[in-house]
Amino acid sequence: MDTRVRICIISSQILDIDKIGGFGSMTKCLAYTLASQGHDVSIVVPKKERQLSKQIVNGVTIYGVDLRDLLQSRSFFSNIDADIYHSQNPNFLTFLALRAQPQKKHVITCRDPRDLHDWIIEIIHATWKRRIKTPYVYLFEGGPFISYAVKRADVVGCPAHFLKEKIARMYGRADAIFLPNLEKIPDTVPEKAAEPTVCYVGRLDPRKRPELVFQLAEKFPHVKFFIVGRAEDPGRQADLERHTRSLPNVEMLGYIDKFQTDRLEKIYARSWILVNTSAREGLPMTFIEAAAQGCAILSTVDPDNFASHFGYFAPSVEALAEGMHALLHDELWKEKGKAAFDYVSSTYGGNNAARVHLEIYDRPLQDKTS
Repeated sequence: MDTRVRICIISSQILDIDKIGGFGSMTKCLAYTLASQGHDVSIVVPKKERQLSKQIVNGVTIYGVDLRDLLQSRSFFSNIDADIYHSQNPNFLTFLALRAQPQKKHVITCRDPRDLHDWIIEIIHATWKRRIKTPYVYLFEGGPFISYAVKRADVVGCPAHFLKEKIARMYGRADAIFLPNLEKIPDTVPEKAAEPTVCYVGRLDPRKRPELVFQLAEKFPHVKFFIVGRAEDPGRQADLERHTRSLPNVEMLGYIDKFQTDRLEKIYARSWILVNTSAREGLPMTFIEAAAQGCAILSTVDPDNFASHFGYFAPSVEALAEGMHALLHDELWKEKGKAAFDYVSSTYGGNNAARVHLEIYDRPLQDKTS
């Protein structure tokens, strides 16, 4: 793609505006990379409380849409008049963009398609505040409007191969393609900490089960644990912080914005192992971020066999300690971390992943009359 292209990225969130998560991180990574290559890039997200309706950051125009004005959003997307509308996980704004600009190209990356089983897990592990919001969230991110949009998109992609079958089952799209995340990757695996060091990176909400990390810390007092992230509920955050005061090998670092500082990158660089204790995931961005710094993966989920290949998959809570022992024994973590680094370097490196996206954007449109 040699000419300047107008690309509108649609997401349910953008990292650092009252919202943290993988969707928001990838939205920023993709937008900033494309803008740096000379393309005209905008982002559209639901407007958060402290967000401006329009701002320009790093050459990217970010629009916050007030969800109370959704009926006017069709004309809003027509005014943006992008060549490509690319959704980072579909939501109701994806549907509106498709309806407003049916003649344009629409790309959807299904980052975490949720079926009934997934929604049940969400409800079981949610706070009461999130449970009350679940019907609204379902309609916005998983209801019939989403099925309509995915079935009619020109290109449907996913960042993990295992999701292709799920997309085919949920939406009847057997043509989903692999669209890799973008990640900055150093030339070599960085020098690790001298002492055994583990990091946890993510929200501290119930579905992520960070309490299991604290249990690991109790069983492995000689291992240093860095906890990066925060809970959505301030009361829960305070409780977790009180819990860790009795754990001298645990350091709570709070939320770190990787676009504002290199602190998170340095934590990954020092760490031997990334631990993930979620009850459910798609393909966590943290897996790729950590692997890019040569970390082995210890996880209770195993998308694309990532933990199995590049660390240790713990199918039960009890297996987490077994996995920690296995990875620390004879420096297995180092072998697994190097394998993870090699894999993400070839698959998710920023330049290569950006090229894959641009090639998708450059494909001819499907016949819109079919």
